[in-house]
Amino acid sequence: MILVPSLSVQEGFGLVVAEALVCGTPILASDIPVFHEILDHFPERGSFFAEGNDKDLADKIGLAFTHNPSPQPLPALSREEEARLSSNAMAQSYLDLYSRLTQGSGT
Repeated sequence: MILVPSLSVQEGFGLVVAEALVCGTPILASDIPVFHEILDHFPERGSFFAEGNDKDLADKIGLAFTHNPSPQPLPALSREEEARLSSNAMAQSYLDLYSRLTQGSGT
């Protein structure tokens, strides 16, 4: 399992979450919008804890290891799912974003 305790004001894109998905690693992440953008498409692969809430984080870690003390890697993603998370797809998403931003700026 990977733990991703980011704050919404610090996290622009959940690259580590995407990488964990591709590797088949279960994810426990802060309940912030950027992680929902990725994990809502893969609900069986990750769960959330309340952002900045140490008690909720500790409880969710305890639950993860109580319910599955010897976790196995998750099944591989489909080719389509993996393609959506590829470095090429991410680069294209950034290019699309920059293009939309510059079109609105008058440059």
